[in-house]
Amino acid sequence: MMTTVNGFLISTKIQRILTHIHIHYSHTIRLSELALVFNNHPAHLSRKFKKEIGVPFLQYVSNLRIEKATQLLLSTEKSVKEISYDVGFTRPEIFSKAFKRHMGCCPTDYRASTLSASLTQNHLAFPQIGPNAPGVQTIAEPNGTAVLPVEHLGMSRNNRI
Repeated sequence: MMTTVNGFLISTKIQRILTHIHIHYSHTIRLSELALVFNNHPAHLSRKFKKEIGVPFLQYVSNLRIEKATQLLLSTEKSVKEISYDVGFTRPEIFSKAFKRHMGCCPTDYRASTLSASLTQNHLAFPQIGPNAPGVQTIAEPNGTAVLPVEHLGMSRNNRI
C-alpha cells in the first residue's frame, strides 16, 4: 500500500521505517537490522528507501540528527560533545565534521552566530509601544518559536547536501 507524503508516494514499509528512525535517531540505527525487522534484504531496502525518500538511508539519518542538534544548540546550554551523543553520534569529531558538511560551519560557530543574529533581530527589529506605559517605546520579544535554517531531511529528488 502506498500513501502520499509531501507529494511523494511512500510505501507503508518505508513509513514505518521513517517512524522508527524519528523515534530512535539518538540510538545506533543500522540498515541491516531494520532489514531483518522489516523482512527485507539490506540492499533492496536501501534502494527502496532512496527511491521513495530521495536520499540514501545513512544521509537521511545523519540529516535528521543534524536537524535535532541545531535545535539543541539553540535551546540548551549543553556542550557540543553532549549534544553529539544526545542525537546519536558515537564520536563528537564525527558529529562536528557531519555538522560542518551539512550546515557550512562548525556547531560552536552555528550556535554563536544564530543566537547573536536572533538577539539582534529580537531586540532591534521589533520596537513596540508598551501597554503599561503609553507613549514610551519598549523592546518586545517576538512570540513564536525560532525558525532554524535547516534543509528538509529528504523528500526531494534534488536534495544537495
